[in-house]
Amino acid sequence: MTDMNQNIQPTDARDVIQRLTQAFGKLPQVLAVVLGGSRAAATSDVASDYDLYVYTVREVPVDFRRTLLGESAEIDNRFWEPGDEWSDPSTGTHIDIMYRSPEWIEGQIERILSRHEASLGYTTCFWYNIVHSEALLEHRP
Repeated sequence: MTDMNQNIQPTDARDVIQRLTQAFGKLPQVLAVVLGGSRAAATSDVASDYDLYVYTVREVPVDFRRTLLGESAEIDNRFWEPGDEWSDPSTGTHIDIMYRSPEWIEGQIERILSRHEASLGYTTCFWYNIVHSEALLEHRP
């Protein structure tokens, strides 16, 4: 696991992110956990949430996610990508967790960079997300 840069503030939020990263890292299907969004791109403000992307070879069980985040979390949203939303009760840190397969994100990048296919509102967002993400945990196959 790499050290998270100073874009993650305050210390208590950093501790929450590290705890989640370590929990996901114990699962055999998890290849990587990355910080994305405004926190990783250094464009955040005090109201910004934390976007974690969990790259997996198969789904992270909903039961595991509910146990990890608690009953107050919004688990298994599927409007954009599979994900969970949660606020840590002890710190107020708001976290969005999205789950991606490597094949899915590679397909998005291929669509943008190789086939030059537009997607209304999302032509470059996935590419930007990858470029500005910070690896917190990485398992090499």
